[in-house]
Amino acid sequence: MILRLKHVKRVRAKGRIYWYHRITGERLSVNPEDRAARVLNINATLKGTARRITLGSVADLITQYRASPEFHGLRERTRREYLGYLDLLGEMWGSQPITAIERKHVLALRDKFAETPGKANKIVTVLRIVLAFARDRDFRDDNPAVGIKKLKMGSGYRAWPDESIAAFLDSAPPMMALALKIALYTGQREGDVLAMTWHDYDGNNIRLVQSKTGTKLTIPVHSALKAALDAQERVSPIILTTETGKPFTDSNFRHHFGKVRKAAGLRGLVFHGLRYTAAKNLAEAGCTTREIASITGHKALAMIEKYTRGVDQERSAGAAIVKLENAKRT
Repeated sequence: MILRLKHVKRVRAKGRIYWYHRITGERLSVNPEDRAARVLNINATLKGTARRITLGSVADLITQYRASPEFHGLRERTRREYLGYLDLLGEMWGSQPITAIERKHVLALRDKFAETPGKANKIVTVLRIVLAFARDRDFRDDNPAVGIKKLKMGSGYRAWPDESIAAFLDSAPPMMALALKIALYTGQREGDVLAMTWHDYDGNNIRLVQSKTGTKLTIPVHSALKAALDAQERVSPIILTTETGKPFTDSNFRHHFGKVRKAAGLRGLVFHGLRYTAAKNLAEAGCTTREIASITGHKALAMIEKYTRGVDQERSAGAAIVKLENAKRT
């Protein structure tokens, strides 16, 4: 007997079939039995939750937004990211009427997370999107999250020094070491690194489509990365897997990566900093801005210049002192 499951969406992309839960946006297993079990569990949870949601509340709005074409039109990684912030908004404001949210409340929400400005800015962004959804459907007449200034982020992500990379590799199990090398030699974002498959690697190049921008890249594989990839046992279509051979979730990967980083005694360094490191290393090797962008996939060359500003400054300063030394001799 075929079990017909509610709220399941089938999507074909790049020649593959993917399954999603329509309401939560969660990507489901390709295995029919695992998928059915998960869907039944989600639906049961939502059914219990629905009884506690008041019409016209923030929780009601979030539920409607999660089921909307606007939400499901987002890239998968963006949906996963937004879900965390939607859950946070639901926990904090779920019982409040949609119409009760004022600008002062949005500012207070932002300031509550001021110690982590990236998180503070992102939650305001997600709230602004949800309130725009509410306004379009006449749930309220305005959007108090529009025009809220972002908190300053400081100097941004740090590139990894060579000694920190060495310390991490000394402490890392093979899969975490491979993750670092992929990021270091391809300059890709965490989500794209985790999504790489063995099919993407032909022994000489890695071909991918960046999830954030849709940019198609063919990246020649550095000899150090090739050695690491060729030595890795292939237990799954996905390159980076857990000990049980399953793909990492974002949170699970960050947990394992963070454990190695802590064991190596490293502070203030995050996975995204390896993207900066890759650009910096390419700049130090004499690559042009466009050559660096051909690896990292950046369309805004100004971002590359931001990544490599320190290298350019050091190189220019060195040239300036040489000129000064030569001028003194004449």
